[in-house]
Amino acid sequence: MTALEKLDQVANDILSAAQIDADALHTLSREDLRDLFPGPEHFLRRKSIWKVVHPVEQASSSSCAADTQHPNTQTPNKRKYQHQRGKSSQNNTIAGLPFKLFKRLIKRMQNIRTPRKSQGATPARGKKRRLEFGATEGEDEDDFDSSASTVISSPSCSSPISSQEGDPQVITSTPVKQADVLVECRQDSRMAQARHYTTLQKLYRKTKQNRDDVAQLLDLEFEGRRAFIDSDTMREQDRLAKILEAYPCLRDIDHVLDELGRILNNNNSNYVEELRERWLEFKSRVSFYGVYKKAMKPPMSLSAEEQAINLLTVLPALFPSNVAVPKKMTSASEALIHVLLPTEDPETFLNRRPLATPLVLVDKNQDAFLCLGTEAIPLPKRYLGDAGLYIIAYYYALHMTYPKCVACVLSIIQTEVLGDSIHEKDATPAFKRARTDWKAFLA
Repeated sequence: MTALEKLDQVANDILSAAQIDADALHTLSREDLRDLFPGPEHFLRRKSIWKVVHPVEQASSSSCAADTQHPNTQTPNKRKYQHQRGKSSQNNTIAGLPFKLFKRLIKRMQNIRTPRKSQGATPARGKKRRLEFGATEGEDEDDFDSSASTVISSPSCSSPISSQEGDPQVITSTPVKQADVLVECRQDSRMAQARHYTTLQKLYRKTKQNRDDVAQLLDLEFEGRRAFIDSDTMREQDRLAKILEAYPCLRDIDHVLDELGRILNNNNSNYVEELRERWLEFKSRVSFYGVYKKAMKPPMSLSAEEQAINLLTVLPALFPSNVAVPKKMTSASEALIHVLLPTEDPETFLNRRPLATPLVLVDKNQDAFLCLGTEAIPLPKRYLGDAGLYIIAYYYALHMTYPKCVACVLSIIQTEVLGDSIHEKDATPAFKRARTDWKAFLA
């Protein structure tokens, strides 16, 4: 039985004349009923229609009236039931309005945008500020490392800091002069570099170091390290010792190869692996080139260690610089490798050596050392085949100049293996002639 069938004939006639069906009947408010049925003679008809349209509200009001008449006879379960029914009636009618009509009004109010006034010119708020978060209560200050200090700065030095509402770590700042921003960014960068260097020094005071931790710190401190090594403030005779004292990690040949990758191609994480592959290919070609020039023996009759020693010994003759060797040196190959005689003392040889450049030193047992000045770094036999690669890596990492007697062969390795171009002034006639012969052989 529908709601319209419960009403009398007069109510049905008036509602049908107003084109109100059963669905629209539930949306009528008390004011709508007064407009449709005006006058005191329709009071009871309006009341009966409201009871038919809103039976839940009527039932809840009657139950509330019954509860006020008999307050002591109500059980806890009954009170809970009446409370839930009261909630449902509130959901159906809110502030005297039907629920559907109330939702429509809310939607309209949400679609209205409040007008905004133009802010005008941004007031000056001064320069950037610096926040340093200290240790909280209950924390030890010694455990609060450098990572706890947070510097709020712009992502790029040339752009001002943007403000974000509700973010406690972002400080609002207005555009300042570009020179001031650059100075502050450089100061923050220097402070960060100093913190990374201090952490690196503390790490090397331990007996064992984690290689990944050291590599990460070297990545972060790269800019400050290169500025220190490339500077001209140190005397040439003290330069090598001071660099190794400041950065003992450069005594590790693996870190030196990583440093070479940072200098030449910092964005390529696989640069060292690609470099090893190019060096292996270069060695195989040079071996045939040496046999072709009748400067080397066929490599098949030699062991891996003997092939590596023979290659470094012959390289200066395959790519000659046509420059006289320094005094106390018998050949140009002694700028790259030297095999000790049974009667030779390694310390005496290094002290009498006129060059302080990287050198591979091999004793009578074929134990190899990579020497930097008078300091000898052990070179395992499995790395002896890559000794030429480590030599040129140290030239880059320590910012050293090629000796004139081996400048041609090192320039060939620089262009052919490292893929790094040379300056026009370094393209000597000897280099051009050696590279032409090499390209002709490869063709």
